[in-house]
Amino acid sequence: MSADPTGLDKLHDILVPPPAPWWPPAPGWYWVLGLAAVIGAVLLWRAVARWQRNHYRREALAELAQIEARIEARLDANSKAPVDARIIASDTQTRTHAPDALSPDAALAAMAVLLKRTALTAYAREQVASLTGPAWFAFLDNTGGTRFSDGLGAALARANYHCDSGLGERAASECIADVADEIRRWIVQHRAYDQASATEPGSEPTTGPTTRPAQTAPRKTTAGKTTEAA
Repeated sequence: MSADPTGLDKLHDILVPPPAPWWPPAPGWYWVLGLAAVIGAVLLWRAVARWQRNHYRREALAELAQIEARIEARLDANSKAPVDARIIASDTQTRTHAPDALSPDAALAAMAVLLKRTALTAYAREQVASLTGPAWFAFLDNTGGTRFSDGLGAALARANYHCDSGLGERAASECIADVADEIRRWIVQHRAYDQASATEPGSEPTTGPTTRPAQTAPRKTTAGKTTEAA
């Protein structure tokens, strides 16, 4: 009796090919890795450039924090002074304060100078240096989304914010805190010069009539001659 060629004893195990080595990779992976390296280098360069461009913002925020700390130093010094001494020494210049303490007026003046210096760093000098009053406040609002034109800017212009209305020094400092918060918001949010649109921030588009070049009347041809109409 002949053996059955289809019998199970004639079957062999399946031969599995060896796993493909992970190195060297396929040529397409070189392109993927190269593209990823280029993208990573561009993102890193942009991050470093952005960090360097915003260096003036970090310095301004640090200086603003120092001014606020000096106001707090004055309040702490006043709160620790003897009660009789505070009653007798009603003049702010005769009170005893910490060496670096700032009065509300001096703090507002320092904030105003800081705000102007920061704007001069972010924008062209001819665009910012001459701005004062409402034009200066409108510029700040347009570039940083602030609300200096609503009354906070007047505090900087007077170097005084309700400090002469009978409020105590603590209440006056709380009012100054609103101005400091608005300055901090502008420092963080304002659009730098290279990111602004072609129209200068704070400037209004021209809406007046535009001057068009004079148009000449059509030529008249008579008897083979060409003349210009008056």
